[in-house]
Amino acid sequence: MAKAGSTSARSRARALLLQALYQQQLTGHDFVELREQFHSRPEYGRVDRAYFDELLESILADANLLEQRIASYADRPVEQLD
Repeated sequence: MAKAGSTSARSRARALLLQALYQQQLTGHDFVELREQFHSRPEYGRVDRAYFDELLESILADANLLEQRIASYADRPVEQLD
């Protein structure tokens, strides 16, 4: 069973990850640039850092495949989804 502290660190990592992905969507920044920007944020010190980095890298690397899968279920173009 996971400790409460590790669970909350992962929850915070996921919340920060959503911010990073939204920023990537708006700016087009790559993994390295996003990682550097988010590592310098104060809240990064309270998240599961390895988990955040792994998810960010994986999601950005597989973005096209993920968008194709989402598009197959969405009722509008992926570009119109938040």
